Amino acid sequence: CFALKVQGNSMIDAGINDGDWVIIEKNNKIIKSKVLAILIDSQEVTLKYAKLVDKNLVQLIPANKNLKPKSYHFERIEVQGIVIGQIRVL
Repeated sequence: CFALKVQGNSMIDAGINDGDWVIIEKNNKIIKSKVLAILIDSQEVTLKYAKLVDKNLVQLIPANKNLKPKSYHFERIEVQGIVIGQIRVL
């Protein structure tokens, strides 16, 4: 497992807020209905739900009604793990 500090508001409707810490259990598979930590273009990690569109395309879905899903070719992303816990520092 490892921890990430959340930056941004893309997952607020899932209760994950800017400044929270999330605990990630390492896993490299897309699991429907789980919040995943996903590395994009070997540069940035994002927390999103993911859906396989076809064998080459993955849709990353935010939990914020003001944001739209984005699609990526499968080779551009790498699933780092699943969110299994959260810490909010007040």
